[in-house]
Amino acid sequence: RMIVYSAIGIVMFFVPVTINGASSIPLDHLVTWVRGLLGPADRWVGLAIIDAGAVYPFASGRWRTSTTRTVFALLAVLGLVASAMVVFGVGPSWILDKSIGPFLMDKLVVPVGLIVPIGGVFLALVIGYGLMEFVGVYLRPAMRPIWRVPGRAAVDAVASFVGSYALGLLLTNRMYTGGRYTAREAAIIAAGFSTVSATFMVIVAKTLGLMDIWLWYFFGTLVVTFAVTAITVRIPPLSRIPDEVYPGAVHSPELAVTRDRFRVARRAAEQTLRSAGEAAAGLAPEAAREALERAETERAALDQAAKDLAADRRRLTAAEKTLAGADETAAALAAELAAGIGRVSQGAAPEPGLWEVDANLRPEGKDGALSRTVESHAEYYRRWAHGWEFQALLKARPIAGSPQLGE
Repeated sequence: RMIVYSAIGIVMFFVPVTINGASSIPLDHLVTWVRGLLGPADRWVGLAIIDAGAVYPFASGRWRTSTTRTVFALLAVLGLVASAMVVFGVGPSWILDKSIGPFLMDKLVVPVGLIVPIGGVFLALVIGYGLMEFVGVYLRPAMRPIWRVPGRAAVDAVASFVGSYALGLLLTNRMYTGGRYTAREAAIIAAGFSTVSATFMVIVAKTLGLMDIWLWYFFGTLVVTFAVTAITVRIPPLSRIPDEVYPGAVHSPELAVTRDRFRVARRAAEQTLRSAGEAAAGLAPEAAREALERAETERAALDQAAKDLAADRRRLTAAEKTLAGADETAAALAAELAAGIGRVSQGAAPEPGLWEVDANLRPEGKDGALSRTVESHAEYYRRWAHGWEFQALLKARPIAGSPQLGE
């Protein structure tokens, strides 16, 4: 599902196609087609969207929750009045001037009103089915040294830029209040990455006639944004923000991925797919992201525990001299079987490896024999084995080959 859905979203946003002589991304063609169907009614759609945005703060009571929301609620009312003047053609001449009111309505309000809901459908395919988490795991090694944020911020950074900066700010705030980001890290992500979105960039490119070079425009903006952020994190005011967690929150630093990065990336993507299903079943997106973070932390802890356990795991391979006749032939065949077992038990496959055994830990190191005869094992334990090696034998059990030889 990740590959199919993410591929659809990528095509809609990043693969230019030519239709009726116009070269643009499929999303822009789709919005243009919808706008053509609406005809002169497109301004009424824009006015309806502005009306809903102006009424909602007062209907929900949110305009009273803070001074900032009160100011924005009043500005939304002024915007509604100005938009109504443009749609009905009444009002001061400076508002009705074609380079002011009508220009903003036709070039900004209507396109944004159409592209945000339509683009949101395809953005969900890009950021909601594991692709961002998969990519984020591979970006982690660069996040701390370059942008001074934890590796998990790669997901928020990419999703905020490619997807919705408003959603990015919401997720960043949840991560900060939950103890997963410090105040400085949250400020870096909010000020550096959650500043623009792909859908709004389409509007800007469309207005400026840049859709013919959309890919250059998009990735150029992405590079500039990330480069500027790498600089601003090292200078005030971001550099002077206290590197402290949210008051009352317990700091939850992430565990580093030290090996098998593909496996961790795949699991992160799979967890996102499961979270998407939970969200569809009624679990809030923020709760789904928190579940993902908890699962990631638990998974990293289990990987570390497995690594520690692997340090105490030993595999003994024994062969009889008469296995295949001559001693040299028996030894070569036993070594090949031992190597084959190692490849099967920890090699790449649809499922994770059964276990990892470091063959270089054998008595003579990487130059030692992979398999010994029973007599050779007995001689080693008699002359050179340490006490912990005898203790390890207490749990030794035959797992393959001849049970009689294993006993």
